[in-house]
Amino acid sequence: MRQQPWAAERLARHAGKTLRISLGALAITLTIDSGGYLEQSDLAVVPDVVLDIITEKLSLSPLLDSDRPIDIAEYVHITGQAALAQVISDLARDLRPDPEDALAHWIGDVPARRVTQGIESFVQGTRSLAMRMAQNVAEYLTEETDALVGRPGMTAYTQQLARATARVEALASVQARLATRLSAVARQPGKAR
Repeated sequence: MRQQPWAAERLARHAGKTLRISLGALAITLTIDSGGYLEQSDLAVVPDVVLDIITEKLSLSPLLDSDRPIDIAEYVHITGQAALAQVISDLARDLRPDPEDALAHWIGDVPARRVTQGIESFVQGTRSLAMRMAQNVAEYLTEETDALVGRPGMTAYTQQLARATARVEALASVQARLATRLSAVARQPGKAR
């Protein structure tokens, strides 16, 4: 909240209310103070809003997908008082904390920058490694083991299927014409049957 004062201002309107964040059996209860900051409170307090983190949806794949920004709101189920729940939902969607700034308060600006750059490099390296591994596995399965069909093989198969479908349709047309001729011959008077 110190990094993004607009978020604290929105929460300050709900001073004195509590929210609980739960992840499976783990839970923390927080009370909103008059400045919009969160303070830990007793678990016995009945919360006004509950944020349940949906453990089934948690995975590393969003971190590895650089094309799609992480939407925290899709991993959280929010229940409770409507006005505060809406503010919390909006914050979960819009709030993007700055880890470098948060670390700088503890370890200084330069070390915080180096730590965040190191983490960013690690995440980027992990993404790159995952992509290369997936490409290598796909190439192995298509080229070496023939367990999967590659793009050229799939194109050839699609063309063969189109030719076979055209032949079947042509044969069906010939069959329909022959059936029409046979029924016409059968209806002609004076023909032996």
